[in-house]
Amino acid sequence: MTRQRGRGRLVALILWIAFIWANSLMPGDASSAESGFLLQLLRPLIEALGIDDLELAHTVLRKIGHFTEYAVLGVLAWRAFGREALVRAIAIGVAVPCIDETIQHFVPGRVGAVVDVLIDMAGCATALAICLLISARKKTGRS
Repeated sequence: MTRQRGRGRLVALILWIAFIWANSLMPGDASSAESGFLLQLLRPLIEALGIDDLELAHTVLRKIGHFTEYAVLGVLAWRAFGREALVRAIAIGVAVPCIDETIQHFVPGRVGAVVDVLIDMAGCATALAICLLISARKKTGRS
């Protein structure tokens, strides 16, 4: 990998972490309004699936958001560090959500939740596992 491409991948990772932490600094009412907007966009689909408990759907949507946000983090960490530095990528997947939820503890209307840390780490770990599997398949010549 070229040095410039490696720097670009590291910058992308850092920007994504900044995005995650910026979202954590959003007050509770603003965060709820943002996910509520998405819920309203998806409402026809949710109702078509026969789900009528919109509060539960809102909670599930937020947790899916956590998982997805951290799956992206896992892919970016893999791209920045690769297989040779898997430990670094895993450390990022543990440290960032812990800091994320700690930030939320100090923001009005937000709480830091251990369950969110676990969901975040699961999203990152899932992405890293998929990247590792894809890398292994490429090495063995299978696609």
